[in-house]
Amino acid sequence: MTGLDDDAARREFVGSGTTLLWLTKHLARAELLWVLRRFAGSDVDIPDDAVHPRDTLAAAVRAYRNVWPRVDAVVAAASLDRSCREVGDESPVTFGGC
Repeated sequence: MTGLDDDAARREFVGSGTTLLWLTKHLARAELLWVLRRFAGSDVDIPDDAVHPRDTLAAAVRAYRNVWPRVDAVVAAASLDRSCREVGDESPVTFGGC
């Protein structure tokens, strides 16, 4: 995200309070949770997606980009019909439904 500073990334443009900084953190969290932990069964730490005072957009983007190669490897080797290994309290789903 070029041309966007931390203040702009924290601005709430919609009624839900969603910000670009939160969304970036949330996407990384969702991919770690659903793809790496729940589908692949990897023991990975799942960070929170709350925006803290010291969070920066650059750090959030960097963290999200660091997730991509691991997720890409799981997806490349996946069968869309294989069930997720752990879905918490939710109904079982296949990778195609994760």
